[in-house]
Amino acid sequence: MKRLSFLICAIILSACCTKKYCEPEIRPEIKITFVDFNSNETSNIKLKVFDTKSNNLINNVSSLVSIKIDGNDIIIINNNFFEGELRDHYFIVEIGTRKDTINNIEYDLFSSTIKCNSCFPFGSEKVNVSDFKNFSFSHNGSIISEQSMIIKK
Repeated sequence: MKRLSFLICAIILSACCTKKYCEPEIRPEIKITFVDFNSNETSNIKLKVFDTKSNNLINNVSSLVSIKIDGNDIIIINNNFFEGELRDHYFIVEIGTRKDTINNIEYDLFSSTIKCNSCFPFGSEKVNVSDFKNFSFSHNGSIISEQSMIIKK
């Protein structure tokens, strides 16, 4: 009978639970949209990643950045804040004979503790969340203070 009572209480508590999902890391990303290019051109976009300090081409970028290609958009996402940060690299985007450089990537990291999951017995009430601010980068020498840009033909 005690087990049944405990089970009923656990079901009632979990049904009342208002768990809130918290993103533990909000990662910097750059979204590049290609305008006035045809589908043949955008299907042959090449993105090369270089180390800022050595200028060496990095062949295996999966531990550093994720690259998503969605139609006429490329999204470059920082995979790890503290190992191989986005700002430690620069990018050459090749589309046809055109080459665009994305470099001087800057942002300030910060973390805060927020109330995220106050539902007993699941998780803790407070979670440490990493985020960034003051994001900027250079595209062919022009400073961009947003996380998106357009490359026009």
